[in-house]
Amino acid sequence: MRAFLFKLAGLALHISELQSGTLHLTHKRSGKVLRTYTLNEEDFEGGADIFDHDAAAKMGLGIHLSAVGLQLCLTKNEGMLTMGFEGKNGGMAKWTFNSMDFMGGGKVSASAFTQTGVGPSRCLTCGEEIVVVPTVSNGKIRPKQGGMQEADTQTDPMQLRDSKIQTDASIIQSSISTRFSESKKETEVTSLSNNPFKRKGQGEEKEDIPPPLHKRAKSAHNSPPWPLHIYMTCYRTNPIFKGDVGTLHIDVREGTVWFEGWYGKTHMRVFERKQVDLRDTTTRVAYYRHMRAPGGRLIGVDGSTHYLTVSRLGATLQTITIFTADCSAPGWKMWSSNAPDDYHNSNARGTHPITNPIFIVDAIVHCIDRASGRQAVHDPNAIHKLRKDVAYYEGLKKQGTLSESDMEKYNFTLDELKTRKEFRKGVRIIEYDGAVESESQRG
Repeated sequence: MRAFLFKLAGLALHISELQSGTLHLTHKRSGKVLRTYTLNEEDFEGGADIFDHDAAAKMGLGIHLSAVGLQLCLTKNEGMLTMGFEGKNGGMAKWTFNSMDFMGGGKVSASAFTQTGVGPSRCLTCGEEIVVVPTVSNGKIRPKQGGMQEADTQTDPMQLRDSKIQTDASIIQSSISTRFSESKKETEVTSLSNNPFKRKGQGEEKEDIPPPLHKRAKSAHNSPPWPLHIYMTCYRTNPIFKGDVGTLHIDVREGTVWFEGWYGKTHMRVFERKQVDLRDTTTRVAYYRHMRAPGGRLIGVDGSTHYLTVSRLGATLQTITIFTADCSAPGWKMWSSNAPDDYHNSNARGTHPITNPIFIVDAIVHCIDRASGRQAVHDPNAIHKLRKDVAYYEGLKKQGTLSESDMEKYNFTLDELKTRKEFRKGVRIIEYDGAVESESQRG
């Protein structure tokens, strides 16, 4: 069987399959610095060596590991090795070895989306339905197995659930078997055309498939990903815009925020597209309710009820305003789309209306997290995992089986949740009557 040999000082791996995901390696040898590596399918194109897994298994030469999209054999490890496989659909698997000894027994926990043959339609703990959106590209839908399936039209982007944020629950856990010397017989690859690591020839068509969205680009752990682009009609007041009403454009794929609008005289109009700088770790976003003037009149432009502001802290901890805009006026809209050029038309085909500004605020927070590199404030999966751990330790406590070690982990998890919640309150502020948030959103 063909396999790629990944060899370093004190480490040797034979990888026969690595598809639809990324393999992260952390290796620490005695007296040496910690080293990290990241591998994906593109790293192996045209570089496979011959390696017989069956022969190695019979001779006891290695430890065989597998997950959906991953097959490898560990043949040498001098030190502490941690391997994590992250699938493109969000599934994860993790293994840790001290020398050639697997730490944790014969099984490891992984997301059900990573394990072969596991695909529950509901979260095993909270009961919420898990929405899986098929991959769509150039009118072709990729099924789970088999070839490409032709489609007459592209699937419309998913519609935001703007009337309600899904409730939080625990991450789906399952187990993946770690195969040692008793591995099953591998399927022989008889043709280079079946080799996933084969370099494409000049005559073969290579489909241009966009990279997947960031794993945190969603509202809750079990909700579908956000659309590629989110828009909101607004009037920019800081910095002052030379024109009239413009559009706030959130590019979810790139993790950027823009203000776009036209100004100038007839036949001499200028289009402005200005990016909002989100690189500072102290950057916060707030959606405030407008004050009312004497007599009850709203002071916002065109009767806008709220305004959005993005700010950061300066060197002396003073507030520096980066962006401010009036929003939520009568006739102004919020919408989403998977087409990059529909910002000017909220009624274009494939667009979907948004009625809850929580989506706007959370999407901006997500972009700040990515641009600044800070610990993610909007991280549905992490909050979900922490709350699941709290529920687990509370169950042990009720049963009277909570050990001292578990108590330390329980207190650490509670402190982590509290810290995240307090920081979130300081950098994400919403004053909106209809902003009903779930436990997963509150952190």
